[in-house]
Amino acid sequence: MKTVYVADLDGTLLTPEKVISPTTRDILNRLMDEGMHFTIATARTIATVRPLLRELNIRLPMIMMNGVCTWNPVTEHFDHVAYMDRDAAQSMLELLRKYRLQSFLYTLENDRLGTYYEDLTAPTARQFVEEREKIGKKFTQIDDLRLCFDRGVIYCSVSYPEARLRPVYDALKGDARLHIAFYRDVYSEDLWYLEVCAAGVSKYHAVRRLRESGGFDRVVSFGDNYIDLPMFEASDESCAVSNALEDVKRQATYVIGSNSEDGVARYLESLY
Repeated sequence: MKTVYVADLDGTLLTPEKVISPTTRDILNRLMDEGMHFTIATARTIATVRPLLRELNIRLPMIMMNGVCTWNPVTEHFDHVAYMDRDAAQSMLELLRKYRLQSFLYTLENDRLGTYYEDLTAPTARQFVEEREKIGKKFTQIDDLRLCFDRGVIYCSVSYPEARLRPVYDALKGDARLHIAFYRDVYSEDLWYLEVCAAGVSKYHAVRRLRESGGFDRVVSFGDNYIDLPMFEASDESCAVSNALEDVKRQATYVIGSNSEDGVARYLESLY
């Protein structure tokens, strides 16, 4: 039976320090060299994934931005990109401005990913940029995010305390043109993420597409947060790391070791 293993990154495959441990690197590379099919599904972009996974020899397509697009590490090109409806993106930006929330807008044009913002006066926005610039991600300041619409908008990310984001989530979740993800930050209990993309986009659909395109008979997934539950639903078996949210652990097939204990790699090693 041809099986593919798909792991979330933050809170799952990455350590609490947001890196791949040497133990996880060595185990996964050995297993992949021996024929194991393995890839990742993350909310991150290729700009931050590439340096994080530079020592992992993943050959399968990697699911990015919660399913918005797929990055092929062999051809080094994006596949299966889902662009946002222009009018829906316009309505979303108007709502964010109404609540004075600073956001980041992602575009994909001619296979090049762009990340844009208007200002960084909010501490959460500054922290978002500073953390990612350290590992090579580039951001572009722009006077008006609406100028990005002709560049192919694929994603919007906003990070604030839950109370600031909740009204926007409630207003957007009924828009059939959009898919909304709303969840707590893995690394901070005080912060939540509101992420917006095209309707029909999720880790669920991306995993199903991976199964079909790769001819896999079985999918086993690994996660820790609510955003991973659609991926669990698309899998034959699911594994929650022991540091996962309690609701996520309850919905998983198995609970394995934590991300600080190389839980995913150790579990896979036990199977081979």
